Amino acid sequence: MQSEGTDINTRLGSRLRHRRLLLGMNQATLSKQLGISFQQLQKYEKGHNRISAASLFELCRANDIDIHSLYQDVMDVDLSSAPPKSLRDDKRIYPLISNFNKISSEKLRSDLSALIASIANEVLTI
Repeated sequence: MQSEGTDINTRLGSRLRHRRLLLGMNQATLSKQLGISFQQLQKYEKGHNRISAASLFELCRANDIDIHSLYQDVMDVDLSSAPPKSLRDDKRIYPLISNFNKISSEKLRSDLSALIASIANEVLTI
């Protein structure tokens, strides 16, 4: 069984990875920007290595994310929970979310969401 510290490292790493992917950044680019190897970044994102306070600060700055948001609800939820494997492994989800977030029109975003829901419901009934 993993220790609570390891679970938190995994949770933080996962959140940083998701943010990096939402920004459309690859590990090589971010690691170069941070002055670390991509293998080190990979270990941070998988929770295999602990992230020092200074490195966490730099990671948050590079990912344009508030450090507090990484810890939001971390003690209030089951740390072993994660997004479904199918969602985590589908590489198409991150560009989809990133592109959706670039749409400034609320009406367009709403219409697109309705279209996707309609398609999904149609596929389920076939």
